[in-house]
Amino acid sequence: MEIPDDKGKSTPENSTIDTKKIRWSHKPQIMTCKHCDYKGLSKCEYDSGFIAWLMCGACIMVGCVFCCCLCPFCIEGLKICHHICPHCNKLVGSHHPGKL
Repeated sequence: MEIPDDKGKSTPENSTIDTKKIRWSHKPQIMTCKHCDYKGLSKCEYDSGFIAWLMCGACIMVGCVFCCCLCPFCIEGLKICHHICPHCNKLVGSHHPGKL
């Protein structure tokens, strides 16, 4: 069975998705694992990156001294999101905030 895409062309239903061309987000998303061919929702693991530390430093410079400078470490949108396959637990892709 074939599924029509946006442009009216037909693509095979079992076609593989190149994970290098996927635009990863900071939330779990549907993916195809390049290691085990699992198709489903990815699992996200968050890691504080440069943007979170930069925002923390900016808060300190502005004068947020009563632990408010730690707020960027609680915001998932400012952290690096590593997409993990829930089936084989291998890294599939990553989203870095501020990168297009």
